[in-house]
Amino acid sequence: MPHAGLPGRAAILKCVLGLCAALAAAAACGCAQTYQYRQIVMGVEAELSIVAPDEPTARTAGAAAFSRLATLEQCMSDYRATSELRRLCATHDEPVAVSDDLLRVLLIAAVMHRRTRGAFDVSVGPLTLLWREARRDGVRPELRALADARRRCGADAILIDPEARTVTLTKSDMRIDLGGIGKGFAAQEAVRTLAEHGCPQSLVAIAGDIAAGDPPPRRTGWRVALEGFDVEPVVVQLVRASISTSGDAEQSLIIDGERYSHLLDPRTGMGTRSRVQATVIGPDGATVDALSSALAVQDIDGAHALTEQFPEYAARLAQQRPDGTWRIEQTVNWPSANWPSVQAASRR
Repeated sequence: MPHAGLPGRAAILKCVLGLCAALAAAAACGCAQTYQYRQIVMGVEAELSIVAPDEPTARTAGAAAFSRLATLEQCMSDYRATSELRRLCATHDEPVAVSDDLLRVLLIAAVMHRRTRGAFDVSVGPLTLLWREARRDGVRPELRALADARRRCGADAILIDPEARTVTLTKSDMRIDLGGIGKGFAAQEAVRTLAEHGCPQSLVAIAGDIAAGDPPPRRTGWRVALEGFDVEPVVVQLVRASISTSGDAEQSLIIDGERYSHLLDPRTGMGTRSRVQATVIGPDGATVDALSSALAVQDIDGAHALTEQFPEYAARLAQQRPDGTWRIEQTVNWPSANWPSVQAASRR
């Protein structure tokens, strides 16, 4: 069975490409087959599963999708000093013309910041950098450094003019971090690119963010297994939908016996203390990514209030209790039979 482990959030969400039956059926009838390609993108492994009539068609479509992902990385990267995002962050109090891609992502981020009441905030870059150093050095950030970093944050300091297609940063030394929204956006863009190149039946996985197009031959959907540290894997089938999981299974920091997650709560500037896994399924990749990020810094009650604002999305939250057991909560539409694009799948 074709399968590849994915780094980063791979311990939380793994793609189970239900291709064995599809490939066997395809071979028997001589119809289209599924081809897989992998490449490092945005610091993680991206995997494309493409249904095509022949390998040259799949290879051409895959190359176009990887090219699209490379363009988006150059646009949104927080690590590349030459990226469009980093060039924007080097400005202050001046309108900067931005690409359609960056404008779209920032507009979605602004909407998600408002709808999550600050639980999702791309302006947290200064805090992200500070906590990266903390994990590297094993030392909790000093209160003065935290206060300085928080002064350079603030979603209201990112002024977007959709008509002029410009962005103005009204605080100096800002650092925008699209890590909680960019991969979901990119995965869906890759699926769209594959469809434009004649391959609408596809699945794209970028670490913990997965986007699905039309289903593979003789299958009702692409099978995806959610594997975390809470319960037995849950399998769903995706058709023209996205799924994203946020959690701290792999990245955390222990200081003076206290555990801090790499997941930052933008409202406090601190790493979350409890172990959490949040998964969201829905029609838009960027929204799914951002919503899972926001849910991962909520307690159960806060998550309930938040998910009520997104009835077209399904969510599942696992939170560890003090005694080490897990509390699992999910929306009534998980996995939704109300959506034609997301269906429950029985495990086989």
